[in-house]
Amino acid sequence: MTNASDASTRVGSYNLKATEGYHAIAMSSSLVDPVDDVPALRHYRLIHESPTNVFSAKSPDLKYVKVFEYVKGAHIRGTGIIELDLVSNTGRNFTYRQESVAGEFIVPFSTSGNPYGVKATGRYRLTGSGQEFDVPEPAVMAGSRIN
Repeated sequence: MTNASDASTRVGSYNLKATEGYHAIAMSSSLVDPVDDVPALRHYRLIHESPTNVFSAKSPDLKYVKVFEYVKGAHIRGTGIIELDLVSNTGRNFTYRQESVAGEFIVPFSTSGNPYGVKATGRYRLTGSGQEFDVPEPAVMAGSRIN
């Protein structure tokens, strides 16, 4: 077994020379302890999760089945971290967080008009500045710019 830092270095070296269609990643043997930060799913949103947990204890709360939908995602100009509080169809509360890429966020969840059981409980907010954004469902589906 390789330590996380060495594994990440090896992965980076491989990916620089990888044949098209091939890509390496460093993975952890633990389901709840990734080797690296996991980037936000900018074009996929959770729309349903099963009520049953992988683990018998309440923590960590890891569901057996999660269903995601591909969306174009609404575009918001800005830098830093954007957050949105959500509640799943099972009543689980969690916060979606995304770091900006090239001065932009592509967000997959709407704050209004969402037809699924996973719902926003407020508006998107930029951490630090407190700036907030409403994102309607049609903007997420069409890939529209919000600001």
